[in-house]
Amino acid sequence: MTQHTDLFASIHQRRQIARRQRPYAQRRSQLEVHRATILSLHREGASLGDIQYYLRSLAKPPITVARSTIKRFLDRVHATNSSE
Repeated sequence: MTQHTDLFASIHQRRQIARRQRPYAQRRSQLEVHRATILSLHREGASLGDIQYYLRSLAKPPITVARSTIKRFLDRVHATNSSE
């Protein structure tokens, strides 16, 4: 029994070490590249459709994004700013 217990302990310890070596990095939003412009447009009263049009047609590099994604992005940015 002790041989199996030692083996199990060794396996468990090695798996814990392996897990610690791979930290999670949150994916960066493609909207972060255009963050300043999006916030500027939003502050000046642009609608989500206006911002969507800018991102699709005028932004470099252009990106296609849904209005709900822009809304979530703005909510997240405002939540981050208010918590600081």
